[in-house]
Amino acid sequence: GRGIGEAVLGCGLVALAMHPELSSRAEYNWCWAFATYLEAVACLPQLSLAAHRQHCPAPLATFVAAGALSAVAQLAFWAEAFDHVGSLAGGAAAVAALGAQVGVVSQFLVSLGAAAGPAWCDVLRCA
Repeated sequence: GRGIGEAVLGCGLVALAMHPELSSRAEYNWCWAFATYLEAVACLPQLSLAAHRQHCPAPLATFVAAGALSAVAQLAFWAEAFDHVGSLAGGAAAVAALGAQVGVVSQFLVSLGAAAGPAWCDVLRCA
């Protein structure tokens, strides 16, 4: 649909404008930044869908929790690597995208945990 195309184009343009210099080849730097920004945007529809449901299916909750863990690990990497990238704007954009993803997903997981109560561990088990 139209929203998907706009999200992909927007992430691609942001990645072209702001990407860290992790490699001597610009296309690899752009690909990494594009994937990171797209991953941050791609989780939003799943979170929106789950937030509007009374019950979150276990596979969706597991996917969201795994995505949150991945974003936290990437954010930890960037906290260390930020000073070593050639582009300050690229590093800042990567940290901002990952930080936003961690924030949104964390808020969802907290609300999901509050709704699940003591059954929180069961919600995260794959069905």
